[in-house]
Amino acid sequence: MLFEDTYSMWTERRLTQAQAAELLGVCERTFRRWVERYRGDESDGVEVLRDRRLSRASHRAAPVDEVMRMVDRYRTRYAGWNVRHFYTRYRREGGTRSYNWVRTKLQVAGAVPRGAGRGKHRKRREPSPCAGMMLHQDRLVKELALLEITEMNAANRYLRETYLPAFNAEFARPPKEAGKAFVPLGPGTDLDAILCELHERVAGRDNCVRFDGLKLQLPSEKQKPVLRNRTVYLF
Repeated sequence: MLFEDTYSMWTERRLTQAQAAELLGVCERTFRRWVERYRGDESDGVEVLRDRRLSRASHRAAPVDEVMRMVDRYRTRYAGWNVRHFYTRYRREGGTRSYNWVRTKLQVAGAVPRGAGRGKHRKRREPSPCAGMMLHQDRLVKELALLEITEMNAANRYLRETYLPAFNAEFARPPKEAGKAFVPLGPGTDLDAILCELHERVAGRDNCVRFDGLKLQLPSEKQKPVLRNRTVYLF
């Protein structure tokens, strides 16, 4: 069934010829020969290829069924995740293959794009020197979406009990420098004025601006009693 499954995916254009050959552990030329023999006498199925040792998989190659299950799992549950994030889940769910194996099989199946080759001068990014300088990027968002967590209390509970312990176990390292990168808020800091959206408008002759279908009167200032034709910011 290994060849028939791969052949079916190739005829349905779910795999290219090169991808099908790689899944079977052969070169493209051998795959074409197998296809010609198989099409020449489909009534016997893969029996026509048995003498060609198709049924005896390489001791180094993973079973095609295992590859297909892993790729299908990514496509149905983890589509859009980067390979490193998916690999963490793959290992947590019992996967035993290496990161390079998972990445290569996903790329061969077209589930993730192949990245541009990196020059030898490129090096892995150094860890942040102080606590408080590591961002979670979009990992947490994807995990909450996967588990369909949309309520604040449930999200905080998952963050505290599951996500952070797993994240720290994978990435936490002792900082190179003492201290923390967090800084206290200065006196008089107005967080409402910082954590908000700013909208730029030009005041009209009547000292008003329009916003979201409303006409708003601007407050007058002693030094500038009229703001007409001036740029103002609403937040």
